[in-house]
Amino acid sequence: MQRMIRAGSMIIRTGTMLPGAVKTKTVAYTTGWDLVVNTDAYAMDRALRCVGWSLFFVALQIKAVVLGAWGPANQHRLMQRLLRKVRLTGFNCLQITEVCPRSFLGIPYIAVTAHSRHAQEGSTLNQNQQPNQDERATAWAVG
Repeated sequence: MQRMIRAGSMIIRTGTMLPGAVKTKTVAYTTGWDLVVNTDAYAMDRALRCVGWSLFFVALQIKAVVLGAWGPANQHRLMQRLLRKVRLTGFNCLQITEVCPRSFLGIPYIAVTAHSRHAQEGSTLNQNQQPNQDERATAWAVG
């Protein structure tokens, strides 16, 4: 059973190395991404800062919309759209900031807003984390 996401949920790329002092429990969420289940993004940020790491926040919002009611199938479609956009940025985390089930003229839809995050050691963003041109082209062709 896939867990439901909500505002504050944190999704991290599978295989992302975190310091041992930061105790995060994750469950496989979708191919290449894990859902952090024992903490939210804010607590994870505090824990990482305590050990000299940073969880960078990208101010640019990432949005996705899907028609239909909020449920596992539509959540999966929304998250695939969001994670495709994060993959292109080269960052290793995604923080869900808003989940809005709404309707327009009686047609239900869900809008989700998220922000890319990046966990790494140190206090300056490593520019080597940006994906190369081949990876961007592959991601674009797939998605």
